[in-house]
Amino acid sequence: MTRRHGPAWSRRWRRGAPEETVRALSDALEARDELAIRDVMRRAVTLVVDSGGRGQTASLPLAGRAAAAAELAAVMTAGTSVAAASINGTPGITLARDGRVVGVLTAEVTAGRLATVWLVCNPDKLRHWNR
Repeated sequence: MTRRHGPAWSRRWRRGAPEETVRALSDALEARDELAIRDVMRRAVTLVVDSGGRGQTASLPLAGRAAAAAELAAVMTAGTSVAAASINGTPGITLARDGRVVGVLTAEVTAGRLATVWLVCNPDKLRHWNR
C-alpha cells in the first residue's frame, strides 16, 4: 500500500508549532542568547530565510543548529523587539525596529524542538504588517 502525503506546507499548517517551543525561541531571541536559541532547535534544523535579496540576511536555506542560531542571533540587532503573533493560524514571532515589523517567523516543531524555521524579512511581503 502506498501512502500519499500532501505537500509539506499543508502538513505544517495542520500540525502547527507548539506555543511553548515558539515562546522559548522568543525568549532566547529577546535575550540575544545564541546558545539558548540553539537549545530549542533540533540538530538538523533548517532555517529558510526570505529577504527578497535585501538587507543583511541572505535568501537561502541554512542547515544545522549552529548556522541557523547564528543567523537568527545576527537578525537581533540593537533596537529589535520580539512579539508573539498568530501567523496563518499558527504561533509565530514578529521582529520590529522603530515600530515597524522587519521580520515574521514561523516554525515546525518535532519532538518539542524546532525542525524548520521560516523567517520572512522581505519588505514587500511585510507591507500588510506595517499598515
